[in-house]
Amino acid sequence: MRWHVMRLGAVSAILAAFWFPNNAAALVGIGLMVLVAAYASKLDAEDLLVEVFDDGDKLRFVLGDVTASANMAAIAKVEFEDGGDGMDQVTITLAQTTPFGKVIRLVPEPVYVFEWNVKVWFADLQRRVQNAKTNA
Repeated sequence: MRWHVMRLGAVSAILAAFWFPNNAAALVGIGLMVLVAAYASKLDAEDLLVEVFDDGDKLRFVLGDVTASANMAAIAKVEFEDGGDGMDQVTITLAQTTPFGKVIRLVPEPVYVFEWNVKVWFADLQRRVQNAKTNA
């Protein structure tokens, strides 16, 4: 809610510069500062640092003292987004809600087990999810 109010306030201050041209620089400056603060507060409120561990038969999610896990059969779908040059993202949609939500986005790190290639890990993850669903 705070994010929406701050964003609305920032846009209002910037638009007010059109009606008050004598104070345009100050209004635009205030609007931009509030907009940056709104984004910073939104990032602070989101769980962007959820660590995801691949334990073979399940995925484990950790943030501080909170831990959750999901068996491969409990994963509804996995999607890969090729961001190029290490900016690839994987979206994991779970069948059940965890403390971290139902959808978890992550930027996988390349590891030597999968020849330093994230796409190889993702293909293996998809295969394990499909096998778990067919065997369940």
